[in-house]
Amino acid sequence: MSGVIPPDSSALRFQAKLFARAQGVYPPLAAKGPPRFIRARQPKRRVVQLWEADQVPAWGLHLERAILYVDGFNFYYGVTRYWWAKYKDQAGLGWCDFRALIERHFQLGEDQLDVKYFTAPVHVEHETPHHRKDEHVRYGVWARAVRTIVGIQVIEGFYKAKNRPAESVQGSGEVLNPDAPAKSREEKQSDINLAVEVMLDALGPRPPRRVYLLSDDRDLMPVVFALQERLTTPINVVVLLPSRADRQNWQESYQGTAARLLNLGVVRGDHIRAPAVELLSEGMLASSLLPYALQHRDGQFECLAEWRLGHEYLAEHCLKPEWRPDQPSVW
Repeated sequence: MSGVIPPDSSALRFQAKLFARAQGVYPPLAAKGPPRFIRARQPKRRVVQLWEADQVPAWGLHLERAILYVDGFNFYYGVTRYWWAKYKDQAGLGWCDFRALIERHFQLGEDQLDVKYFTAPVHVEHETPHHRKDEHVRYGVWARAVRTIVGIQVIEGFYKAKNRPAESVQGSGEVLNPDAPAKSREEKQSDINLAVEVMLDALGPRPPRRVYLLSDDRDLMPVVFALQERLTTPINVVVLLPSRADRQNWQESYQGTAARLLNLGVVRGDHIRAPAVELLSEGMLASSLLPYALQHRDGQFECLAEWRLGHEYLAEHCLKPEWRPDQPSVW
């Protein structure tokens, strides 16, 4: 008879199985005699802990963001060349824990800090003539060290060889640091990567409340201006300058940049807010160093001996004993 399903049809049996599964029971795979049903194993219950409003842990809150953007080689050259010229054979202040730099010396409050580090790998073909060899080996040690900083994101560009005659270096009066050689190559994409990342974060679904920009690169001034003057919701910017930078000179240069942009009519009004500018001091750097003994995913390693600061120096310049990098590590 058309449209009627016989009681013993496979379709009816299949529907019965579906109903049984929906009720949490299953028929045996091979049953003899009348069909029997067994109850399926119940999944383990998940325990959900409810928190009172004043007991919610910090990781459960919707925290405001602060982001530190580090122009890697701009920081390194700006720090090591300055202190090398002052102390001679002194490059150890570049062994920086960038998260500690912000958390220990700036009013971060309850903001969640993200750290983004921009660099370009140094390979053997990028070695600079007339300077100490094995720069790529030293960079490799630093590349491992910086990745031990909690939550850091490393974004890489690349290096392009740039010929520079030897006579242009010799007799120039420049204090040469073997760990921060004269420029005979050109770093590509790092500053563009930084600018793009800043704007993507600023225009994204969770923009930061505060931005720290560690760089003396004047090409990034329009980015600072955009964050403070051109966004619908402005973002506060703190510019961190490496030690050899001139704070007043940077501020004057920024005023010139802002004036040019104002003349183009890119912002409403004629009043601009100057960003906060901080020069990284010797005490700040000495109190924000990575430990000299580190643990990476591929094993333990140590800071190079030539980058270690002496006990007397650390005792004088490190603001707290527990911040010293030569403290014994426990794994």
